[in-house]
Amino acid sequence: MPRRNPSASASDDTRREAPLQAVLFADSFSETFRPITLELPKVLLPLANVPMLEYSLEFLASSGVQEVLLFCTGHAEAIEHFIENESQVARRLDVTCVSSPSCLTAGDALRELDRRQLVQSNPFVLMSGDVVANVDLQAAIAEHKSRKKADPNCIMTSIFKELRPNFATSVRPLDAELVVGVDAATSQLVLYEDEPERRSTRLATLFLEDHAQIALRSDLLDCYLDVCSPEVLLKFAEDFDYQDLRRDFLHNEVQNYELGKKFFVKVITDEFAARVMDPRTYAGVSQAILQRWVFPMVPDANYLGAGAVTHYEYLRGMRYKDANVTLARTCDVQRECILGAGTTIAEHTRVRKSAIGKGCVIGENVTIEGSFLWSNVVVEDGAVVTNAILCDNVVVKRGAVIGEGCVLSFGVVIGEGFTLLPFTKVTKSLAQVEDDGFFSDDDEETSAKQEQATDNTPTQWNPKEVGVGGVGRIWTLDEDDIEVDSDSEDEDDETEAKKQARRLEKLKSTLIGAHDVVAKKMHRWEEWDTLSSSEEEDEDDDDLLAEANATAMEVPFQQIIRENVCTGDAAGHNVDDLFMEIKSFKFAQNRSFAEVIGAIIPGLLDLIPTGNGQSAMTILGNVRAKFQKWSSVIQRCLVEQEDQLAIVDALEGYCAEPEERRAVWLPLFRFLLQTVYDLEWVGEDVILEWYEAKQTNADEEETLDALGAASQKDVQEFIDWLQESDDDDEEEDSEEDSDEE
Repeated sequence: MPRRNPSASASDDTRREAPLQAVLFADSFSETFRPITLELPKVLLPLANVPMLEYSLEFLASSGVQEVLLFCTGHAEAIEHFIENESQVARRLDVTCVSSPSCLTAGDALRELDRRQLVQSNPFVLMSGDVVANVDLQAAIAEHKSRKKADPNCIMTSIFKELRPNFATSVRPLDAELVVGVDAATSQLVLYEDEPERRSTRLATLFLEDHAQIALRSDLLDCYLDVCSPEVLLKFAEDFDYQDLRRDFLHNEVQNYELGKKFFVKVITDEFAARVMDPRTYAGVSQAILQRWVFPMVPDANYLGAGAVTHYEYLRGMRYKDANVTLARTCDVQRECILGAGTTIAEHTRVRKSAIGKGCVIGENVTIEGSFLWSNVVVEDGAVVTNAILCDNVVVKRGAVIGEGCVLSFGVVIGEGFTLLPFTKVTKSLAQVEDDGFFSDDDEETSAKQEQATDNTPTQWNPKEVGVGGVGRIWTLDEDDIEVDSDSEDEDDETEAKKQARRLEKLKSTLIGAHDVVAKKMHRWEEWDTLSSSEEEDEDDDDLLAEANATAMEVPFQQIIRENVCTGDAAGHNVDDLFMEIKSFKFAQNRSFAEVIGAIIPGLLDLIPTGNGQSAMTILGNVRAKFQKWSSVIQRCLVEQEDQLAIVDALEGYCAEPEERRAVWLPLFRFLLQTVYDLEWVGEDVILEWYEAKQTNADEEETLDALGAASQKDVQEFIDWLQESDDDDEEEDSEEDSDEE
């Protein structure tokens, strides 16, 4: 196709004068959230009880964006209604909803925007509406402008997040096998490969002439957040083969050496940015919000939401409670939970790492773990819900069990005592969507509007699928349109049963839970890291790197970290700078944050003077001051619960051995526990879990408690205090809620 006349678009001067614009895709151009998205657009799904789109808009508003072009294909009316009547953030922005149902891909959407000449700013921000971020976008824009001024061929800067190994399992899709090639000196992107089935990739030798050192990285998460010059729109207008932004456009253009256009990356480490690709990453991003990784966008900020203003308060253990929540005295709401307004939780019910929306009613003796209940959900007595999503108005009858990975769409009812098998999707939708060759979570207009069952619908639901008295039907693998490549060279040789098993595994990889699939994928990623490390050691001739590698092999990992903590702190170095060094060494050695914590804690205690008749109070005061100084470092290492447990184990190990240290530190162990508890490094549930494990294993020779009898007594008193304090908090909450009623 011949190049479009530049006069057909706005002039560069007009673009320069225009306020900063962002193109925000309200459509994900995928179908991983079906059947939910037959009724509600993906960008309006609640994340920590706030519509997903609200986070994207708040990020753009806080980053200096003034105008947002919100591109909608399906559910346009619902999205427009949200923007005009419910969004708290949209009032601070000039938001224009651009609706075009005929656009079936991101490439189509960009061509339509270019045709309408709606994008006027240079540069502009390109972002998916299911991205949650707190990145310094202005810094990325400034870098892009600086490069563009020096070299007009620089047309796009994409943001990637460096992944921690533990973090990768929650926010990185399990089918992601992204490999990028980046010039180590200039950050130019020279390779973008994201084909799960490909075993190798190619890089043009011409690149090696201009790039002295190219880093091939598989530890980066694509944030789907770009700073673009107008030439990006021209590229899409000229090539109608470009449909997907990454696998078509970026993959081809970064290696299109002849045309000379250049693409760059900005890699973030401590900031947060991730895209909600499927239910698994939905859970990961939700937990990241509750863990305050997305600060200042946290629930207790109370400036995000749909419609009514929220009144969340932050409680110890990353728990959040809105107004008019009723908690029974014996219920147990553990770490990383959020409770929406008007929710009621009855006696002896346990909730852990879950989000519960507005107006939910949770009965007695219920267990809810790692799950997401939206508004007006009812869970009756004795039910169990694990790693599941329950949409608005779902009812789980008495004694029912919802297996991990299940998705219950709007208004579904699971019958009394019924067990829903893991990784099952249930919907009230009566009609299947006809396959038009293109897939989108939000494209409800590919056929007539889905016929939804109501209370008055004369439908006989199958009790084998939803139990007696249940409402809904199982959403099948065929409706999810999950396809897999054949394992056999002759596709006919592969049995239908084997194909179905592989399709189910692919489905499981997108849902919450599936620890077997996660373990398998993590093993593959670890193999990549090992291979990459060995290749670097074989091929890198840098003497300093070789010396560092040799040192790392000779000296234990934790000893090096411990010595760095001691020497760096004693020299007065900034703890954030020390953390960057520690983190770099951690990634180079492929170690966990639990191992890092296991070295930092002893290192900090080594710095505390204990001689010359130092009193216990003086020692503890010095410990608290030192721990407070390093608190920001420890908090950034707390990714999983095992990292908190590593703190307790490190304290115990330090106090118990060797003998000369034991006399000083063992009597202080109980107070060290309280210190890390007060600093919110360790939650009460972790301490109680550690103590219960100690009690359980007390009679086994290989796990004998190293703590002395006196210290055990002190620890028992602290444990009793924790349990009593927790009971008092719950009783006070219950009394407050009763008074409000």
